[in-house]
Amino acid sequence: MTVINFASLLTERDRRFYIVQELAKGKSLPTWEQQGYSKS
Repeated sequence: MTVINFASLLTERDRRFYIVQELAKGKSLPTWEQQGYSKS
């Protein structure tokens, strides 16, 4: 597995860790989060 980048997100309730294995066209993860995206 090749990791291109990673990010972590700490909130009052949770800790999340994201890894990027492949670049794709579209919005960045911070942009999705600012717009209210949540995996759950």
